This record gives sequence, structure tokens and C-alpha cells, in this order.
Amino acid sequence: MEHSTRKIVIQVLTVIFFACIIVFAYYRFKPYIEGPRIVEISLNEYTSTDMLAIVVSGTVRNTEEVYINSRNVKQGEGGTFTTHVALSPGDTIIEVRLRDPFDTERTYQYHVYSTGTNPMYRPTYQETLDAQTITDVLELEIEETPNQE
Repeated sequence: MEHSTRKIVIQVLTVIFFACIIVFAYYRFKPYIEGPRIVEISLNEYTSTDMLAIVVSGTVRNTEEVYINSRNVKQGEGGTFTTHVALSPGDTIIEVRLRDPFDTERTYQYHVYSTGTNPMYRPTYQETLDAQTITDVLELEIEETPNQE
């Protein structure tokens, strides 16, 4: 009887030991199992704005590269990123694509509705050059004017 109790205790301890190893391994490799993911992002689904550009910022985990609308965005410390995204009047889809070191990709899509409108008047090339020349002349005049105190 005592021999069988000892055998059961050894089997139970062996099962507990291997269960602990499995749990430890799972938590150790959890980032690789989960793949790339967004922890926090400044976008909400179906956001509305009156601007024609917005700032998209957030934090990612287990991610090597972040692409927003097919443009690579540099990550900072702790997986933070910030970029500006131009919007069209009406509905714009912002696609955030994440890639980890094992080439696993995950894509998120956000719809942003812009009520902003494009300016009606667009200056010609010559008007732009003239405005730049006037600005340069004014800056030179300001630099050459002596300080009067």
C-alpha cells in the first residue's frame, strides 16, 4: 500500500513539474506566439474631423516595422510611433500594417471621415515664386534694419 502511495505522489509531482515547464515556456514565448499587435493608437473607428490631415500616434508590441498607408513609420523607444496622415474630403481608410521579425503581418483598418474641403483658389507657379521673392526681400530688410533703442 505504501509503495503505491509513493508511486502516485511521484507521478503527481512529475505532472506538476511538466505543467510548470509548459506554463513557463508559454509566458516566455508569448510575444512570439501572439505576433505583432497595437497596444494603443490615437485613432478610433469611424472618427470624424474637419481637418485634411491628422496625427496618428500609438504604441506597438512585438513589432519590427510599422506601415501606415504603405509608408514605413519609424518606431521610437518602447515601440512608440507618430506620423501625419493626409485625408481626402469624405471617407478615408487608414491602413496600419505591422510586421514582426518572423515576417508575421497583422493589418488594422480605420475609417476617418473628413468634413474639411480643399481650398478653392490655387496659386499659379509664378504667383508662388513671386510670394517667395517678396518673403525673401522682407526677411533681408528685417535683418539689415539696425536695432533702435
